Amino acid sequence: MAQGTQYIVPRVSIIESPPQPSAITGVSVGTIGLVGTFSKGPIGTPTTCYSLNDVIRKFGGYVLGLTGFLSALGAFNQGANQVVVVRTAASTGKAAKLDLLDSEGTPKGAILVTALTPGTDGNNISVQVLAGSLPSSAKLIISYKKVPVETFDNITLTNYSVNSSYVSLTLDATGATMVPAPLADTPLAGGDDGATTADADYVGAIDAAGARTGLKALETVSVNIVVCAQQSSSVINQALIQHCQQASVSRGLRIAVLNTPKGLTPSAAAAAQSYNEQRSIVAYPWVVPVEYPNITVAPDGYYAGVLATLNAWVSPSNQQVRNILNTEKPLIDDDIMALTVARISPIALNNATQDFRIQNGVNTFLYVQGAGTDDWSQTSIRREFDKIETEIWTQSQWAKSQPITKKLLDTIRLQIDDLLRKHRDETGEIFDFKPTICDATNNTPETIAARRVITQIAIRPDYAADFIDHNIGRYIG
Repeated sequence: MAQGTQYIVPRVSIIESPPQPSAITGVSVGTIGLVGTFSKGPIGTPTTCYSLNDVIRKFGGYVLGLTGFLSALGAFNQGANQVVVVRTAASTGKAAKLDLLDSEGTPKGAILVTALTPGTDGNNISVQVLAGSLPSSAKLIISYKKVPVETFDNITLTNYSVNSSYVSLTLDATGATMVPAPLADTPLAGGDDGATTADADYVGAIDAAGARTGLKALETVSVNIVVCAQQSSSVINQALIQHCQQASVSRGLRIAVLNTPKGLTPSAAAAAQSYNEQRSIVAYPWVVPVEYPNITVAPDGYYAGVLATLNAWVSPSNQQVRNILNTEKPLIDDDIMALTVARISPIALNNATQDFRIQNGVNTFLYVQGAGTDDWSQTSIRREFDKIETEIWTQSQWAKSQPITKKLLDTIRLQIDDLLRKHRDETGEIFDFKPTICDATNNTPETIAARRVITQIAIRPDYAADFIDHNIGRYIG
């Protein structure tokens, strides 16, 4: 990011040359960043989940009205293996609590038991109080969904600190002088998920203490694909685009998967689509999950999961979307064409394979025109450039603090060309490249005095076969 002549965040500058057709192979790439509402778990803390069971353990399962689980379900159903979850919640979110009373004639609150995180899942926690092993002490048995999970003995009003995975204990403010009285297994109450969110809860903020929420929390971690679970407002979609535009190579270059509003017809979705941005892709329509056949959910997690399992330079076109029973709106060829022209990537039934597939993994049907445009129509090209830029940035960090000499410039140049040659000749990730320029022509005495090393890298990416047109005519002769 440039500010005057000072470069605050150095980055690789890549000239994107017009793509050319080529055979495509690749390797898997993709970490998903997901902002959504859940029934438990820390709020605003990026937490990596490696499976759907991991999500359930850390953030809870399906609860009507909550968004995060549904998008995570779609992503893991496609084979994604790493989702960084940021839980968001409205200000109404509260942790479940239970006040343990003492045994005085007029009972007073002795110890307050509070679920570790806000949410209705805390209402599944219960506490039984027994006499402790030592005189004038209590034993607490913590249960989750009526199954005992933890026991804490010899609790007193001066010794109440516990290392629990479910609750925290604090002294009640009523001034009780006796330990909690015996109590049958009793659930905590009052947990609230904060499910009635506003757009601002997903966009997020940074408070005076530096704590982050929503998308702001994802700025601190490296992800490749970003979704705001089940959201489709223009405010959130614009925030997702801006989030991706502002991400640096050191934090992870990324693209966003956007949703159209629920219930739109193909023509209405096409008419409403106004985003023209290479760091986002709009998915349509909403889908019916195998696990929950009576609801429709946004396609964001499903589409992100497909991208996460693909080689960076492979188009999502014709990729199967797994574990959906149906789509909210069935699509015919004319719908698919209209949506694609409107920069929407549709999911539809493939009549040949009888499964649901992404029909076109592009931002527009129009081809790239001329060498001067940076409007890359293929998601795969954007992701491949992100991958290469990140590789070059990572592998060139050794050069920082080194004296800027001809040997240093030559070494950087050769290292970059070796990487690009491998991608061209061995993996087939790119079609071709020009020799990197890193010499006295672009590293002048002025740039060297500013402690900058400049490289000029030119890559010709591959074009994916997003459209197959067969022209058949009658042969006469």
